[in-house]
Amino acid sequence: MTRLELVKMVAQKLGTADPDDITSTTSPDTDYISDIVESVDAAWEEIQIMHEGVWHWRRTQTSFNTTTNREYTFTQIDSTCVGVIPFQHRQQGNSYILIGNNEVDFIPYQNFRGWLDRGTRSSQRPQYFTVRHDGGSKIEFDPTPDAVYAVSLDILTDLQDLTIDGTVPDMPVRFHRTIGFLAATYLAEYDENVRYKLLHKRYTKWLNDLREDQLPKQRFNVLPIGS
Repeated sequence: MTRLELVKMVAQKLGTADPDDITSTTSPDTDYISDIVESVDAAWEEIQIMHEGVWHWRRTQTSFNTTTNREYTFTQIDSTCVGVIPFQHRQQGNSYILIGNNEVDFIPYQNFRGWLDRGTRSSQRPQYFTVRHDGGSKIEFDPTPDAVYAVSLDILTDLQDLTIDGTVPDMPVRFHRTIGFLAATYLAEYDENVRYKLLHKRYTKWLNDLREDQLPKQRFNVLPIGS
């Protein structure tokens, strides 16, 4: 569903405006339609950040090439990156990313700073990495890369804004109605609409289905989301 279709859905579920009269989300005809648009946008943002944002649709595979620098900002990794999701050994429990077939182990920054960030740093294929947030979110390798290496990892992508009529939420299409029902509950609660309880029940049902389908069965760690 597009942003416009979601706004029409909310109007229809609330029974407070004729969906056929809504023709734009960027230039709403009335203040009330503007309120519906704002509710849809707010509902989409709220859903995206639930559960620390670890929905399957916000996780994506990516890769980047090092230079001979040891630090790389999240946006150098990928323009949409706000967090690094390392792979995890089922038995050993350590977290890592990959350079070729070689594991590069994660070390928390306080340990990395004390153990490795001292004196002259050697240059060779990296064996360790950490995540830093001083001066912007970044990863840092040790040893410093001595050549170009292809790094493979998973990332958490940034929040998506609904900006125009045709913007489509990047969650699975079959769950788009979750956004509409949440937006409708916002307005129904505020307006003391008699449909609030029914709308909230429908929203809860859709949200539970979304959680079942789009949350990982086994918890994964996101190395801190960029701030």
